[in-house]
Amino acid sequence: MPRQPRIYLPEAVYYVTLEGPYNEPIFVDGADYQKYLELLGNCRAQHPFKLYSYSLLPNRLHLLLEASEDFSISQIMQKITPLYTKYFNQRRQRKGSLFQKRYRSVIVEKQTFLPSLVRYIHLTP
Repeated sequence: MPRQPRIYLPEAVYYVTLEGPYNEPIFVDGADYQKYLELLGNCRAQHPFKLYSYSLLPNRLHLLLEASEDFSISQIMQKITPLYTKYFNQRRQRKGSLFQKRYRSVIVEKQTFLPSLVRYIHLTP
């Protein structure tokens, strides 16, 4: 059965999470964190979007972002995730998927939940 397409609302804020399989690390050292931030920055430079908050943990990551009208959340994640997986796999001499599942995304109401979610993401580490 095919997956349902994701709901995309222009200028909506999304809380995005990705996890490593079985709590395995997706970031091992400082170079891994730097590479992910570099890929995120390159994507933002090419296709501007708002990044409200992020947290990179050893076995998962949290992003709070707002996509632009012409570049959706799916396109952002499709640009960053495979590049980071390729980097990680080459560096660690491994093959296969780095992440447990597809990324999870939840639409966040700006007025009500944005400040508390930013606080949560910053306090998670």
